[in-house]
Amino acid sequence: MSLFDVALANVSLAYSLFVVDACTDLAFRVLINLTDGNTNWSETVVSNRYSIPAITRISLSSHAVAMSGTAKKVALDEEEESTKAMDRLCLALALLTNLLQEVDSLALSMQEISEQSLRHRFPSKC
Repeated sequence: MSLFDVALANVSLAYSLFVVDACTDLAFRVLINLTDGNTNWSETVVSNRYSIPAITRISLSSHAVAMSGTAKKVALDEEEESTKAMDRLCLALALLTNLLQEVDSLALSMQEISEQSLRHRFPSKC
């Protein structure tokens, strides 16, 4: 593999990550608009078994990057990477807010997930 091939692969990877980031943000923006005050769309999103775990995972990872002092450098400086992570966190939380306002059963599910997570992290000593 030549040096040119390695450089081309790195450019291709950076571009792919850029496209993935842009598509993720766009998907959040579209879903926020569709679920805003619309119970049918909200229930459709919540009915997918992967949607809430994915939204939760993205919001937690975005929070970690936004709050870290050493955001990873890919093609942007650290401050811009942290800002992008904070934007993604806001989008994820906006979508979760819309879903929680429209789907009553989701609040109970999120509370159960939170309680399970706390029990897993801090098991009782009894």
